[in-house]
Amino acid sequence: MPSQHAIVAEAPSRVRLVSNVEIPQPGEDEVLVKIHSIALNPVDWKTLAYSSTPGAISGCDFSGVVAGPVGAKCKRALREGERVCGWVMGANPLRPSNGSFAEYVAAKADLLYRIPENVTFENAATIGIGATTGGLALFKTLGLSFAERKVTPSSPSVLVYGGATSSGIIAIQLLRVAGYRVIAVCSSRNFGFVKDLGAEVAFDYHSDTCGKDIRAYTQDDLGYALDCISSTSSMGICYDALRSQPGAQYVSLDPFPDRVQRLRPEVAAEWILAFTVTGEEVGLGGAFHRDPTPEDYEFGVSWCPKIDRMLEEGKLHPQQPTVVEGGLAGVADGLERLKKGEVHASKLVYVL
Repeated sequence: MPSQHAIVAEAPSRVRLVSNVEIPQPGEDEVLVKIHSIALNPVDWKTLAYSSTPGAISGCDFSGVVAGPVGAKCKRALREGERVCGWVMGANPLRPSNGSFAEYVAAKADLLYRIPENVTFENAATIGIGATTGGLALFKTLGLSFAERKVTPSSPSVLVYGGATSSGIIAIQLLRVAGYRVIAVCSSRNFGFVKDLGAEVAFDYHSDTCGKDIRAYTQDDLGYALDCISSTSSMGICYDALRSQPGAQYVSLDPFPDRVQRLRPEVAAEWILAFTVTGEEVGLGGAFHRDPTPEDYEFGVSWCPKIDRMLEEGKLHPQQPTVVEGGLAGVADGLERLKKGEVHASKLVYVL
Protein backbone atom coordinates (compact mmCIF):
# COMPACT_ATOMS: atom_id res chain seq x y z
CA MET A 1 0.00 0.00 0.00
CA PRO A 2 1.51 3.41 -1.02
CA SER A 3 2.35 5.70 1.87
CA GLN A 4 3.10 9.38 2.39
CA HIS A 5 4.53 11.90 4.84
CA ALA A 6 1.96 13.70 7.00
CA ILE A 7 1.58 15.81 10.15
CA VAL A 8 -0.46 13.88 12.72
CA ALA A 9 -1.69 14.75 16.19
CA GLU A 10 0.22 13.19 19.08
CA ALA A 11 -1.66 14.82 21.97
CA PRO A 12 -3.49 18.10 22.62
CA SER A 13 -1.53 20.93 20.93
CA ARG A 14 1.24 18.55 19.85
CA VAL A 15 1.93 17.14 16.38
CA ARG A 16 4.69 15.17 14.71
CA LEU A 17 5.83 14.37 11.18
CA VAL A 18 5.22 10.72 10.25
CA SER A 19 6.70 9.08 7.14
CA ASN A 20 4.57 5.98 6.62
CA VAL A 21 0.99 7.26 6.59
CA GLU A 22 -1.47 5.60 4.23
CA ILE A 23 -2.67 7.71 1.29
CA PRO A 24 -6.45 8.31 1.63
CA GLN A 25 -8.85 6.62 -0.77
CA PRO A 26 -11.30 9.05 -2.42
CA GLY A 27 -15.02 8.43 -2.07
CA GLU A 28 -17.60 8.58 -4.85
CA ASP A 29 -17.93 12.36 -4.54
CA GLU A 30 -14.19 12.99 -4.14
CA VAL A 31 -10.93 13.21 -6.05
CA LEU A 32 -7.33 12.64 -4.96
CA VAL A 33 -5.18 15.78 -5.00
CA LYS A 34 -1.37 15.80 -4.93
CA ILE A 35 -0.56 18.73 -2.67
CA HIS A 36 1.86 21.47 -3.67
CA SER A 37 1.31 24.04 -0.90
CA ILE A 38 -0.55 24.23 2.40
CA ALA A 39 -1.72 27.23 4.44
CA LEU A 40 -2.25 27.42 8.18
CA ASN A 41 -5.47 28.70 9.78
CA PRO A 42 -6.45 29.48 13.38
CA VAL A 43 -8.89 26.55 13.25
CA ASP A 44 -5.89 24.22 12.83
CA TRP A 45 -4.36 24.96 16.22
CA LYS A 46 -7.77 25.35 17.90
CA THR A 47 -8.89 21.88 16.79
CA LEU A 48 -5.61 20.40 18.02
CA ALA A 49 -5.89 22.20 21.35
CA TYR A 50 -9.54 21.58 22.16
CA SER A 51 -10.54 18.47 20.21
CA SER A 52 -7.37 16.51 19.54
CA THR A 53 -7.61 13.06 17.96
CA PRO A 54 -4.29 11.21 18.34
CA GLY A 55 -3.09 9.88 14.98
CA ALA A 56 -5.37 12.13 12.90
CA ILE A 57 -3.82 14.12 10.04
CA SER A 58 -4.18 17.86 10.62
CA GLY A 59 -4.72 20.69 8.16
CA CYS A 60 -7.46 22.30 6.07
CA ASP A 61 -6.21 24.60 3.28
CA PHE A 62 -4.21 23.32 0.30
CA SER A 63 -3.39 23.76 -3.37
CA GLY A 64 -2.19 21.13 -5.80
CA VAL A 65 -3.06 19.10 -8.88
CA VAL A 66 -5.74 16.50 -9.53
CA ALA A 67 -4.02 13.13 -9.17
CA GLY A 68 -6.71 10.75 -10.36
CA PRO A 69 -10.21 10.43 -11.82
CA VAL A 70 -13.14 12.08 -10.10
CA GLY A 71 -15.67 9.93 -8.28
CA ALA A 72 -18.86 8.71 -9.93
CA LYS A 73 -21.02 11.17 -7.98
CA CYS A 74 -18.97 14.29 -8.84
CA LYS A 75 -20.52 16.96 -11.04
CA ARG A 76 -17.36 18.97 -11.78
CA ALA A 77 -15.44 17.81 -14.84
CA LEU A 78 -11.95 18.00 -13.37
CA ARG A 79 -9.04 16.69 -15.43
CA GLU A 80 -6.04 14.81 -14.11
CA GLY A 81 -3.21 17.32 -13.70
CA GLU A 82 -5.57 20.30 -13.36
CA ARG A 83 -4.54 22.92 -10.78
CA VAL A 84 -7.01 23.22 -7.90
CA CYS A 85 -7.24 24.54 -4.36
CA GLY A 86 -9.64 23.98 -1.50
CA TRP A 87 -9.96 22.61 2.00
CA VAL A 88 -10.91 19.56 3.99
CA MET A 89 -11.76 19.12 7.65
CA GLY A 90 -8.38 18.34 9.17
CA ALA A 91 -7.91 16.48 12.45
CA ASN A 92 -11.26 14.87 11.73
CA PRO A 93 -12.13 12.25 14.37
CA LEU A 94 -14.57 10.63 11.93
CA ARG A 95 -11.95 10.43 9.15
CA PRO A 96 -8.51 10.67 10.78
CA SER A 97 -6.66 9.50 7.65
CA ASN A 98 -7.48 12.65 5.66
CA GLY A 99 -6.02 16.12 6.21
CA SER A 100 -4.17 18.71 4.14
CA PHE A 101 -0.87 18.58 6.06
CA ALA A 102 0.21 15.67 3.89
CA GLU A 103 1.38 14.85 0.39
CA TYR A 104 -2.07 13.76 -0.80
CA VAL A 105 -5.62 14.59 0.22
CA ALA A 106 -9.05 13.29 -0.79
CA ALA A 107 -11.29 16.29 -1.41
CA LYS A 108 -14.89 16.72 -2.48
CA ALA A 109 -14.54 17.52 -6.18
CA ASP A 110 -17.58 19.80 -6.29
CA LEU A 111 -16.12 22.01 -3.53
CA LEU A 112 -12.74 22.58 -5.19
CA TYR A 113 -11.74 25.88 -6.77
CA ARG A 114 -9.87 26.07 -10.07
CA ILE A 115 -6.59 28.01 -9.98
CA PRO A 116 -6.21 30.59 -12.79
CA GLU A 117 -2.95 30.66 -14.74
CA ASN A 118 -1.83 33.94 -13.15
CA VAL A 119 -2.22 32.68 -9.55
CA THR A 120 0.60 30.70 -7.95
CA PHE A 121 0.12 27.55 -5.90
CA GLU A 122 1.40 29.44 -2.84
CA ASN A 123 -1.22 32.18 -3.19
CA ALA A 124 -3.98 29.72 -4.07
CA ALA A 125 -3.39 27.77 -0.87
CA THR A 126 -4.75 30.74 1.09
CA ILE A 127 -8.16 30.74 -0.62
CA GLY A 128 -10.01 27.58 0.42
CA ILE A 129 -11.68 27.79 3.80
CA GLY A 130 -11.76 31.60 3.77
CA ALA A 131 -13.78 31.74 0.55
CA THR A 132 -16.18 29.09 1.84
CA THR A 133 -16.54 30.82 5.21
CA GLY A 134 -17.26 34.16 3.56
CA GLY A 135 -19.95 32.70 1.35
CA LEU A 136 -21.60 30.72 4.14
CA ALA A 137 -21.57 33.62 6.59
CA LEU A 138 -22.61 36.44 4.31
CA PHE A 139 -24.78 34.98 1.58
CA LYS A 140 -26.42 32.05 3.34
CA THR A 141 -26.54 32.86 7.05
CA LEU A 142 -27.04 36.64 6.82
CA GLY A 143 -29.04 36.16 3.63
CA LEU A 144 -27.31 38.92 1.67
CA SER A 145 -27.79 38.96 -2.08
CA PHE A 146 -24.85 37.92 -4.25
CA ALA A 147 -25.24 39.65 -7.58
CA GLU A 148 -22.31 41.58 -8.98
CA ARG A 149 -23.15 45.30 -8.88
CA LYS A 150 -21.55 48.65 -8.14
CA VAL A 151 -21.41 50.13 -4.67
CA THR A 152 -23.50 53.31 -4.37
CA PRO A 153 -24.17 55.73 -1.48
CA SER A 154 -27.53 54.01 -0.98
CA SER A 155 -26.06 50.47 -0.84
CA PRO A 156 -26.60 48.66 2.50
CA SER A 157 -23.65 48.65 4.89
CA VAL A 158 -22.08 45.52 6.38
CA LEU A 159 -19.65 45.55 9.31
CA VAL A 160 -16.63 43.24 9.07
CA TYR A 161 -14.95 43.00 12.46
CA GLY A 162 -11.40 41.68 12.01
CA GLY A 163 -11.05 43.13 8.53
CA ALA A 164 -7.35 42.25 8.33
CA THR A 165 -7.82 38.61 9.35
CA SER A 166 -7.77 35.83 6.76
CA SER A 167 -11.56 35.57 6.78
CA GLY A 168 -12.04 39.34 6.89
CA ILE A 169 -9.77 39.94 3.88
CA ILE A 170 -11.90 37.69 1.69
CA ALA A 171 -15.21 38.89 3.19
CA ILE A 172 -14.42 42.52 2.34
CA GLN A 173 -13.69 41.61 -1.27
CA LEU A 174 -16.83 39.49 -1.61
CA LEU A 175 -18.99 42.29 -0.23
CA ARG A 176 -17.39 44.84 -2.55
CA VAL A 177 -18.10 42.65 -5.60
CA ALA A 178 -21.70 42.15 -4.41
CA GLY A 179 -22.26 45.90 -4.11
CA TYR A 180 -22.27 46.43 -0.33
CA ARG A 181 -20.64 49.27 1.59
CA VAL A 182 -18.07 47.72 3.95
CA ILE A 183 -17.34 49.10 7.41
CA ALA A 184 -14.13 47.46 8.62
CA VAL A 185 -12.86 47.17 12.19
CA CYS A 186 -9.17 46.46 12.66
CA SER A 187 -5.98 47.94 14.07
CA SER A 188 -5.19 51.43 12.80
CA ARG A 189 -1.99 50.11 11.17
CA ASN A 190 -4.21 48.14 8.74
CA PHE A 191 -6.58 50.98 7.76
CA GLY A 192 -4.91 51.50 4.37
CA PHE A 193 -4.81 47.77 3.72
CA VAL A 194 -8.54 47.14 4.28
CA LYS A 195 -9.48 50.23 2.27
CA ASP A 196 -7.42 48.94 -0.63
CA LEU A 197 -9.43 45.71 -0.40
CA GLY A 198 -12.69 47.64 -0.74
CA ALA A 199 -13.69 48.89 2.71
CA GLU A 200 -15.33 52.32 2.64
CA VAL A 201 -14.04 53.24 6.08
CA ALA A 202 -12.16 51.61 8.96
CA PHE A 203 -12.47 51.97 12.72
CA ASP A 204 -9.93 51.04 15.39
CA TYR A 205 -11.09 48.41 17.86
CA HIS A 206 -8.76 49.93 20.46
CA SER A 207 -11.06 52.96 20.72
CA ASP A 208 -13.44 52.97 23.69
CA THR A 209 -16.11 54.50 21.45
CA CYS A 210 -15.57 52.27 18.41
CA GLY A 211 -19.08 50.79 18.26
CA LYS A 212 -20.83 54.08 19.00
CA ASP A 213 -18.69 55.84 16.37
CA ILE A 214 -19.76 53.29 13.76
CA ARG A 215 -23.42 53.72 14.67
CA ALA A 216 -23.04 57.47 14.27
CA TYR A 217 -21.25 57.06 10.92
CA THR A 218 -24.00 54.80 9.58
CA GLN A 219 -26.71 57.06 11.03
CA ASP A 220 -28.06 54.19 13.12
CA ASP A 221 -28.81 52.14 10.02
CA LEU A 222 -26.29 49.27 10.18
CA GLY A 223 -28.18 46.01 9.75
CA TYR A 224 -25.43 43.38 9.39
CA ALA A 225 -22.24 42.41 11.21
CA LEU A 226 -19.72 39.64 10.53
CA ASP A 227 -17.45 39.04 13.51
CA CYS A 228 -14.25 37.26 12.47
CA ILE A 229 -12.76 37.52 15.98
CA SER A 230 -15.72 36.28 18.06
CA SER A 231 -14.66 37.50 21.50
CA THR A 232 -16.64 39.23 24.24
CA SER A 233 -15.08 42.53 23.22
CA SER A 234 -15.65 42.13 19.46
CA MET A 235 -19.27 41.09 19.94
CA GLY A 236 -19.84 44.06 22.25
CA ILE A 237 -18.49 46.48 19.65
CA CYS A 238 -20.63 44.88 16.91
CA TYR A 239 -23.72 45.15 19.11
CA ASP A 240 -22.95 48.81 19.87
CA ALA A 241 -22.63 49.47 16.13
CA LEU A 242 -25.79 47.69 14.94
CA ARG A 243 -28.90 49.79 14.51
CA SER A 244 -31.25 50.33 17.42
CA GLN A 245 -34.32 49.25 15.43
CA PRO A 246 -35.26 45.53 15.45
CA GLY A 247 -34.08 43.29 12.63
CA ALA A 248 -30.29 43.63 12.85
CA GLN A 249 -28.26 40.43 12.25
CA TYR A 250 -24.94 39.27 13.68
CA VAL A 251 -22.87 36.24 12.70
CA SER A 252 -19.60 35.02 14.24
CA LEU A 253 -17.09 32.31 13.40
CA ASP A 254 -17.01 30.84 16.93
CA PRO A 255 -19.56 30.38 19.70
CA PHE A 256 -20.41 33.76 21.18
CA PRO A 257 -20.86 34.72 24.87
CA ASP A 258 -24.50 34.48 25.95
CA ARG A 259 -24.13 37.37 28.38
CA VAL A 260 -23.40 39.77 25.51
CA GLN A 261 -26.26 38.41 23.43
CA ARG A 262 -28.68 38.99 26.30
CA LEU A 263 -27.86 42.70 26.23
CA ARG A 264 -29.68 42.99 22.90
CA PRO A 265 -31.99 39.99 22.45
CA GLU A 266 -33.66 41.67 19.47
CA VAL A 267 -30.49 41.12 17.40
CA ALA A 268 -30.61 37.83 15.47
CA ALA A 269 -27.29 36.17 16.38
CA GLU A 270 -25.79 33.01 14.86
CA TRP A 271 -22.37 31.42 14.55
CA ILE A 272 -21.15 29.25 11.70
CA LEU A 273 -18.68 26.44 11.19
CA ALA A 274 -17.36 26.07 7.64
CA PHE A 275 -16.96 22.31 8.12
CA THR A 276 -20.75 21.94 7.74
CA VAL A 277 -20.32 22.67 4.02
CA THR A 278 -19.08 19.10 3.55
CA GLY A 279 -22.69 18.11 4.23
CA GLU A 280 -21.43 15.46 6.65
CA GLU A 281 -21.52 15.12 10.42
CA VAL A 282 -18.93 17.28 12.18
CA GLY A 283 -17.69 14.89 14.85
CA LEU A 284 -16.22 17.44 17.24
CA GLY A 285 -17.25 17.76 20.87
CA GLY A 286 -19.64 20.13 22.59
CA ALA A 287 -21.00 23.12 20.70
CA PHE A 288 -18.80 22.30 17.70
CA HIS A 289 -20.64 19.07 16.90
CA ARG A 290 -23.00 19.36 13.95
CA ASP A 291 -25.39 16.89 12.40
CA PRO A 292 -25.21 16.39 8.63
CA THR A 293 -26.29 19.53 6.75
CA PRO A 294 -26.98 18.67 3.10
CA GLU A 295 -28.32 22.18 2.51
CA ASP A 296 -24.91 23.65 3.38
CA TYR A 297 -23.26 21.26 0.94
CA GLU A 298 -25.70 22.34 -1.78
CA PHE A 299 -24.81 25.95 -1.05
CA GLY A 300 -21.10 25.13 -1.29
CA VAL A 301 -21.55 23.41 -4.66
CA SER A 302 -23.41 26.45 -6.02
CA TRP A 303 -20.83 28.84 -4.51
CA CYS A 304 -17.73 27.30 -6.12
CA PRO A 305 -18.37 28.50 -9.70
CA LYS A 306 -18.81 32.04 -8.37
CA ILE A 307 -15.39 31.94 -6.71
CA ASP A 308 -13.90 30.41 -9.87
CA ARG A 309 -15.23 33.30 -11.94
CA MET A 310 -14.07 36.00 -9.51
CA LEU A 311 -10.57 34.52 -9.39
CA GLU A 312 -10.41 34.20 -13.18
CA GLU A 313 -11.58 37.80 -13.66
CA GLY A 314 -9.27 39.19 -10.98
CA LYS A 315 -12.14 40.37 -8.78
CA LEU A 316 -11.02 38.24 -5.83
CA HIS A 317 -7.37 38.35 -4.87
CA PRO A 318 -5.81 35.61 -2.76
CA GLN A 319 -4.27 36.70 0.51
CA GLN A 320 -0.57 37.54 0.39
CA PRO A 321 1.19 34.48 1.82
CA THR A 322 4.21 34.35 4.05
CA VAL A 323 6.06 31.42 2.53
CA VAL A 324 8.02 29.58 5.21
CA GLU A 325 10.90 27.22 4.55
CA GLY A 326 10.92 23.66 5.83
CA GLY A 327 7.89 22.04 4.22
CA LEU A 328 5.87 19.78 6.50
CA ALA A 329 8.68 19.77 9.06
CA GLY A 330 8.05 23.46 9.75
CA VAL A 331 4.32 23.19 10.40
CA ALA A 332 4.55 22.55 14.16
CA ASP A 333 6.42 25.83 14.66
CA GLY A 334 3.90 27.66 12.48
CA LEU A 335 0.97 26.37 14.51
CA GLU A 336 2.65 27.64 17.66
CA ARG A 337 3.15 31.08 16.08
CA LEU A 338 -0.54 31.19 15.19
CA LYS A 339 -1.54 30.18 18.70
CA LYS A 340 0.59 32.98 20.17
CA GLY A 341 -1.03 35.56 17.85
CA GLU A 342 2.20 36.34 16.03
CA VAL A 343 0.74 36.23 12.49
CA HIS A 344 -1.01 39.35 11.17
CA ALA A 345 -2.64 40.19 7.80
CA SER A 346 -1.04 37.16 6.15
CA LYS A 347 -1.12 33.36 6.07
CA LEU A 348 1.77 31.05 6.72
CA VAL A 349 2.26 28.86 3.63
CA TYR A 350 4.53 25.81 3.28
CA VAL A 351 5.61 24.26 -0.02
CA LEU A 352 5.85 20.48 0.00
